[in-house]
Amino acid sequence: MNSGSDCTSIHPSDTPPATIAHVISGLNPGGAELTLERLVMGTTGPSFRHHVVSLTQIGEIGLRLQSAGVQVDALGMQRIPPRVNGLVRLWQLLRSTRP
Repeated sequence: MNSGSDCTSIHPSDTPPATIAHVISGLNPGGAELTLERLVMGTTGPSFRHHVVSLTQIGEIGLRLQSAGVQVDALGMQRIPPRVNGLVRLWQLLRSTRP
């Protein structure tokens, strides 16, 4: 057991950051949306890369996240009934992001 104060990063500089995908129904201000914003903004740095996907519109929260350098995509899906093409786009985004 090492008794020294050797602290190592979870992700050394030669390791790519962990990609975290967040899928949410929309990004207009509300409880879940504001919590997501706080979570993403509080965990930025070399260890994590966030990708936020809104099923509907980009909204105010999405614009703020984008301006902070977070990748945000809005699929423009209708709430009811959801269209298959929106689900296909979601699958493609997640597949290309590889969270």
